[in-house]
Amino acid sequence: RDFKALLQEGYQPGFTRLSELDLVVSVAKKVNLLGVPARALQAWDSRLITGQVVYLVLLMNVGSTYPVDLDHQTSGQVRFRVGISPTYKPSKDAISAAFRAHSSNPYTRTFLALLLLLSRRETDCKSMLTPTAGDFDAISLSNPLNALMNDKFQQLVQIRRSNDRVGWAGAEQHCFTGNGAGQPLDKKAARAADKEEKTAAETNASPLPKDPMASIKTANNFPLLAFSYLIRRFVMCPRFCLNCFKRCDMTITALKPFVCDNPLCLFQLIQLGLGPSLEHEIVTNAPAVDLLVQLAYIAAKEGGLRDELLPNGLGLEVPRAGDGPQAFDDLDDLAHDDFKRAGIVALINELPPINVMREWLLGQDMSSDERIMQRTRKLVDMQQGTVSKSAWRLLRFIVASNTSYLKQIEDEDELVQGVPAEYRQFRFIVGDPAKEHRLRESIKLAQQDDPNAVAYPTLYAWHGSSAKNFHSILRQGLHFKETINGRACVPFLVYFALQGEVSLGTYANNTMNSWKGAEFAISKLAAICEITNRPQEFVSSQPYLVCNQLDWIQCRVLVVQRNNLTGPQEDQASSDKDKKKAKTNIKTIPLDPRFPLTLSSARIAFPDVEDKLQRLEDALGDTPDDLHESDNEILKDPPAPSPTKRGNARADNHWGKRTSPAMSGSKQSEATPMPDPFEPADAERLKLIKMLPPPKNPSRTALSMIQKEMKAMMKTQEIEGPTKAGFFYDPERSNDNAFTWIVELPQGSFDQDIPLAKDMKQRGVKSILMEIRFGDSYPFSPPFFRVVHPRFLPFIHGGGGHVTGGGSICMDLLTSNGWSSVYSIEAILLQIRMAMSNLEPRPGRLDPSTWNSPYSMDEAIQGFKRAAATHGWTVPPELEQMARQG
Repeated sequence: RDFKALLQEGYQPGFTRLSELDLVVSVAKKVNLLGVPARALQAWDSRLITGQVVYLVLLMNVGSTYPVDLDHQTSGQVRFRVGISPTYKPSKDAISAAFRAHSSNPYTRTFLALLLLLSRRETDCKSMLTPTAGDFDAISLSNPLNALMNDKFQQLVQIRRSNDRVGWAGAEQHCFTGNGAGQPLDKKAARAADKEEKTAAETNASPLPKDPMASIKTANNFPLLAFSYLIRRFVMCPRFCLNCFKRCDMTITALKPFVCDNPLCLFQLIQLGLGPSLEHEIVTNAPAVDLLVQLAYIAAKEGGLRDELLPNGLGLEVPRAGDGPQAFDDLDDLAHDDFKRAGIVALINELPPINVMREWLLGQDMSSDERIMQRTRKLVDMQQGTVSKSAWRLLRFIVASNTSYLKQIEDEDELVQGVPAEYRQFRFIVGDPAKEHRLRESIKLAQQDDPNAVAYPTLYAWHGSSAKNFHSILRQGLHFKETINGRACVPFLVYFALQGEVSLGTYANNTMNSWKGAEFAISKLAAICEITNRPQEFVSSQPYLVCNQLDWIQCRVLVVQRNNLTGPQEDQASSDKDKKKAKTNIKTIPLDPRFPLTLSSARIAFPDVEDKLQRLEDALGDTPDDLHESDNEILKDPPAPSPTKRGNARADNHWGKRTSPAMSGSKQSEATPMPDPFEPADAERLKLIKMLPPPKNPSRTALSMIQKEMKAMMKTQEIEGPTKAGFFYDPERSNDNAFTWIVELPQGSFDQDIPLAKDMKQRGVKSILMEIRFGDSYPFSPPFFRVVHPRFLPFIHGGGGHVTGGGSICMDLLTSNGWSSVYSIEAILLQIRMAMSNLEPRPGRLDPSTWNSPYSMDEAIQGFKRAAATHGWTVPPELEQMARQG
């Protein structure tokens, strides 16, 4: 019934069983059908509109039971993940990974492909490098939307169910001011909030989804409630703070979502890194970040950074001026704005160039450990941590406080034609999506009064200003707060010129200050703006266009001139030939001949980007994908339950009853033409490991994650066999203790030409016997890996392979510093096997004299501690408890 209601609303439902404890319901809708303008989607995340089908997907892990009890659910009972996918339902592996640790790291597939390549699984590697239909990726809005859905949605549902005739806005007004579902509701304030939202939606043509709670038939449909609420927040996201989720002060309209001016939200954004991902912005939009940093630097150097533009209240520490010993001051404590600006300049000068940051995040110099384990790099670790935390926080503030859409234009069919190649062009839009609606409404009114506006709906003109002012323009847009050069000569007016040389020459003065890390050092800037074609109602139209109606104005392109053009000049004749060739198929916007747009006396052609965006949207269509066969089955009436079948299914799915390929005897031989030659360790060898009893009160979270790892390991082993998989694991050998594993690395899984494989073959060692112990806080702390038998040659005697003198595995990824909960046991074992095989700096070798002596747990722990102390790593706290267990 719930699925049918979702389909009736135009949504695509899906169901995935990760395990008996993890049932996941997914709901999706094509992004291009959400009613958000294409320009806004591009500003929020460039992957939302690419010409390919993109679904907005909400994953809901409902646990072991469905439907959800709406009246008795608790916070965290249902877990949510928001992302995008090329199909309505991501693959089972992608969904599982999303709930293990959802991040916006876009390089996971590349790292995993490298890992598979190094393990000689080339076929799998090629498939990983090609985008597949089952992908599920985070976007720039995923983190704040995940937090909203996980922390607040269930409270909001309970508030609405306890108070009739209260909508989402009213429930938010109550919840986000610190009130719970059980506290009295201010119905007057709640209804006012609902009314305001309805009015705003009608005025700005925001297509809000139908409210499921308005109908008794859908009021209990949990997936429909959750997805309709998500769409509502998604389409209106610029109106809400990304941290506290409250409605923002709309005196400054923003195209991109941002945080409100609450000091706590700014603190969480800068100090704790909550909200949009700075790393994501640097990787996907580096030229724009470079420009933002330069503009902040110039504004600080030339006095344009003042009042509310200063980063006050963020706990920034700036170097103290003077020649004395290095000291720091709190930015907020400095008495004069000049001192604050000088401190900001000093912090910006600490930052590496943006393209260097991007290369670091992309991992072009990553170690093998980082690549194999899909390590997500952090900016604070750059240059051995020598850049101050305050400098990184300032960078985050500069990027996050930009409320406009700013992205370099690189496609030839989107460049403004006639602007010299030495200028850099950026797509530049300010104001929320509703501002586009108000502009279009003003055009309709103009066309009713003026036939010329029918043929030429808008004018295009230049707006120039000093570089120091653009830091403010990008954050606040064009406004009338003050009279400054290039903004107006008379208060409350905005000036435009049809001649680019006027705006770039007279008003956009050359800046004499350049940030040393600039990739494209700027000299001057000017914006090309679109204006409703009503010149008769302008304050003036000669010699300049002077307008006092902000709803008639929208910035479109930012033109940036480089400082000190010393680079090699291309052959002019060849360049002109190429440009003429490129212009042939570019569709441009007809411009009113009464108001031609020029630069250096040459006419400028403005590309019709709207036409391109419309073609992209049209190519996507509005037909939903067919449901998977498994999802179609759910829509059918269920058959009468069979007790026998139900019991058998339960037995088949229990991980503890599964039989490993190596233990399945003749049946396995019959099923597999070439049986795996591996022979598991006998009982005598297994006695080398102390069998611990299972914990009395194990952590449910840890046990659940360990069981998932068990199933994944057993599945790989069942399909490939121990030798090809690289490990052998049988849970029945662990004394019913899921927190202690006995694992073997078969001799045949190593390259037979490496020293370790030869040593093992020479001495008849069929496998490396290992123990893995999990702590109660897994997966948030690393498990402990150690070799039990055979004994390796110590490093001080010429050995290697990342095995300590006590047999423990010496890798930073197994310490508190380097561990990440996204790491799988299978991937770690692969990394260990590769480390033992690696000839650089030294390969693992067996000790020629004591190879048959097993390691003790005490030896392993002491060796691990020594290695951690040498490298400065933090030892996991569970290690002491393991030492006591022996």
